[in-house]
Amino acid sequence: MVEVGQKKDDFPKTNSLWLDECISFPDIDTASIETISHPGSSRRAGRPQKDFGSCSTKTKRRRINHILGTSSQEEISMAAEVQLRREGKRDSAAIVKELCDFSPRRGTTIKKARKCFSSP
Repeated sequence: MVEVGQKKDDFPKTNSLWLDECISFPDIDTASIETISHPGSSRRAGRPQKDFGSCSTKTKRRRINHILGTSSQEEISMAAEVQLRREGKRDSAAIVKELCDFSPRRGTTIKKARKCFSSP
């Protein structure tokens, strides 16, 4: 046990034997250490997140806020188009491309045309 006196000067004098020695620690791979709360994994602590589809609109907006702040409109629309094509939704991907690549009024034109076709 290490003795510590009331004065700061006493500590180096009393513990000079082990303070002068070279202390080395073996390299430890921290990635392989399992956590107590999640043995076998390196998951985050806290409440697990819901999947995106089951969240409210407010939560969805909060989650995508960092994407909106760091990505341009072209990048976001391209990502949406590519993901829709991966899912086999080619028509939806074509509509996203058409909405984003053409004039700003194109969305209004498509909306009006859809309204005319859906009315009996």
